[in-house]
Amino acid sequence: MKKNIQLVFLLLLITININASNNCYSNSDQHAANYVQTEDTLNYYLCAYFPNSSEKKLHYATSIDGYNFKAVHNNPILIDTVTCPNMVVSGDNQDQVLRDPMILREPSGKFRLIATYSWKKSPMITYESINLKDWTNGRLIYPTDTAYHQTWAPQVEYDVTSKQYIVYWTGCIGGVWKTAAIDYMTSPDFEHWSSVKTFSITGMDASMFSANSKHYLVVRDHGIQQIASSGSILGPYNKNIHFMTHDDVEGPFVYKIANQNVWILFGDLYKEGGPYKLYKSTDGENWSTLNTNEYYFPTGVDGVRHGSVMAISKAEYILLTGTVPDLSPLTGLRKIDGVGTAPNTYSTIRSAIIDLNARGVGVGGVTFQMVAGYTYTANSLAENLPEIKINATAKNSILFVKTGNGVNPKICWYNSQSSMKEEINVGGSCHIKFINIDMVSADNL
Repeated sequence: MKKNIQLVFLLLLITININASNNCYSNSDQHAANYVQTEDTLNYYLCAYFPNSSEKKLHYATSIDGYNFKAVHNNPILIDTVTCPNMVVSGDNQDQVLRDPMILREPSGKFRLIATYSWKKSPMITYESINLKDWTNGRLIYPTDTAYHQTWAPQVEYDVTSKQYIVYWTGCIGGVWKTAAIDYMTSPDFEHWSSVKTFSITGMDASMFSANSKHYLVVRDHGIQQIASSGSILGPYNKNIHFMTHDDVEGPFVYKIANQNVWILFGDLYKEGGPYKLYKSTDGENWSTLNTNEYYFPTGVDGVRHGSVMAISKAEYILLTGTVPDLSPLTGLRKIDGVGTAPNTYSTIRSAIIDLNARGVGVGGVTFQMVAGYTYTANSLAENLPEIKINATAKNSILFVKTGNGVNPKICWYNSQSSMKEEINVGGSCHIKFINIDMVSADNL
């Protein structure tokens, strides 16, 4: 039985048919409406990834600023290779996985998922969706040349000039690892494929992006992110940019911040079990490393691993999260209680600061009341508090204060060498204050 879910906001009405009984429904007669999304309307973000807990599951995290992502908990497992009935399983592919997912918005408005399917064999897997929640038509894609083995970390781009999809991946010939390269095929419809070709660049885990009328291809090469440029999307690419990154970074992916000349490159810290390391550029060629307090991705057992980020609309954000984002400036009293279910209440001081940075402070300022006995403990550098980027004034101040009887709220830093001044960066403002809040190193607990 199908439900009709209607989302109405402003002048936009989107009706989406959802099969409530099966996340992997198959209905090839359903098509997405043919529409055009612009950067002005695609100003929210979706990260698709596989979690630390499983190589066989697709998870989501969403963001309103492109830097701080929150896991989608109301339906985190959208495709599961163990239970999905239209997942292709054969005797040759018993090591099937669902790793390294990437989602592309097709010109029709439909979504295309592509992911690693096998460690040992050659196929990759693809799905289609009209709403990012329900995926259909799962099938395997094999290289047209049988000599090519392994199709790890596949990604897909659509070339508007040739009207062709370009699917590229890390592969090798005859199972010989020393032949690993970035291979690709093209197709107008994901049904008819060209022969396999190889990009003119060595490395693995490639990611394409465009900036300032140039095409770029990022590859991982022994701890160095090599960035090659070309005037054509299919090359030839020339390695003319490289920079050192964390030694254990893999799976580079690049996405753009909406309405800004800012590109973000992230890589999976795979030996540490995630999360991501981020780099920033304003031209696609000169990159700087972001501090861990400038961004956030889910950590822990369901933390992010090799994945991708795409821009989504407000309607899609609401559909996936079940919440309507409020971007009005913060004013009045807000509470941090460790639960965060009541109105104007946050579960952590970290989530409060992220919201503050996204929305700013309104007339009269804002006061965050931290309940007595509340403790925030950072278990990694990535979980230390983000910088407060808001320019507070005497009339529009930002206060973090204790409320209630009992011991003072406590903030415990992961890095014992960092002082309070170094960790809480308030941009030099004297109108951001912490009152009766204890701050210590987690090592001293």
